Amino acid sequence: MPYVSKIRRHVVILDYFEKNDFWMGKQYLTLLTAFIPRSVYSDKPVVDGGRLVLGMFQGYDVSPLSSVEELPTTGWPEGNLSGYMNFGVPGFVFLTILNALLVKNLYLAIPKFQPLLFVYLSSSFLGIITVDPYSIFKFMSFLILFYFFIVTAIIFQRVRFV
Repeated sequence: MPYVSKIRRHVVILDYFEKNDFWMGKQYLTLLTAFIPRSVYSDKPVVDGGRLVLGMFQGYDVSPLSSVEELPTTGWPEGNLSGYMNFGVPGFVFLTILNALLVKNLYLAIPKFQPLLFVYLSSSFLGIITVDPYSIFKFMSFLILFYFFIVTAIIFQRVRFV
């Protein structure tokens, strides 16, 4: 079933956690193993919470430590509802405020540091300025690549090829 609207996603998540316990931050622990390749750590839990949400919809028994083999291959992005999935209403409120502060501070820092404009616009375009675990992983990966390309550009600028 395709992801049609946020309302369906919200209903699925709210319904699931009426019957099940909140995850108490276990979903964020998956960030600790996110950069380890599956060829090295085959039982690595899934980082993409959207796959957990689609699994909830399809009737799977999901947990934040589920392996990729136990879940659908695609997902419905959970966004700030990852806070609800882990800590209930206080977690949702906290992540919503944290997400707003992140976007606000990035936006305010742009005039002081112009490369942040590229980071901000690219992140917004890629949909990774949220604080769910998968978006945090994508944002960290993006920043690492961005930093690598900046450092490479500076090195090539300073090295003179004769």
